[in-house]
Amino acid sequence: MVDTKTDALTETELELEQQVVAFLTRNPDFLQRHQQLLALLDIAHDQDGDTVSLIERQVQVLRSQQRSHNQQLQDLVTTARDNERLADRLHRVTLEAAGFDQLDHALESLPPLIRESLDVQQVVIRIASDEPAGARPEIVPPGDAEFSDLRARVSHGRSVSDDRLPPALLRYLFGQAGNQVAACMLIPLGGRHPIGMLAVGSDTAGRFSATQGTLYLDRLGQVLGAGLRRLLV
Repeated sequence: MVDTKTDALTETELELEQQVVAFLTRNPDFLQRHQQLLALLDIAHDQDGDTVSLIERQVQVLRSQQRSHNQQLQDLVTTARDNERLADRLHRVTLEAAGFDQLDHALESLPPLIRESLDVQQVVIRIASDEPAGARPEIVPPGDAEFSDLRARVSHGRSVSDDRLPPALLRYLFGQAGNQVAACMLIPLGGRHPIGMLAVGSDTAGRFSATQGTLYLDRLGQVLGAGLRRLLV
């Protein structure tokens, strides 16, 4: 008794194989365009001739993948080291900030301290308060239009990189130096209910990006916001 099901499957497989051969004949660059398949093929290695065999091509692909993985690992190690250094620098900032007992002292000391820690050119603090600002440009009324615009950008409580701030807002933050600012980071002071923001500006385009993590900056903003809120009372 003939197993017609098996025969049918065998005929189907042979037909598919012929179709694959015909397709590859018409498209000799198929494996070049789909190199990921080379790592899955199991081909015997023929030593005769000068033509590069598939097994050799597989080795090349696997080596290329290994180099790529090694580079990714190296990038991760570099990022981890950079984050560790950043965490150490920002930790020193928070320790310094913990000792402030006067608002004037804090507002004067924090910008140069943060400039050095983050290696940036511009650092500006803006805080909303109903109290008279006096000679302190860092204190602005809560209804200030530019301040309200900027605070809305960090109202979710996380730092944001914004390289497309309008020139008017850059000048509002950094004065004439805003004309040279090519990258800007806004850090909320106080988490999801910020009393203000810390604006960091760099002359280097791409210094900050939307893909960079902001965990350490967010924590710095929370600590500084809590301290400045205490000094405002």
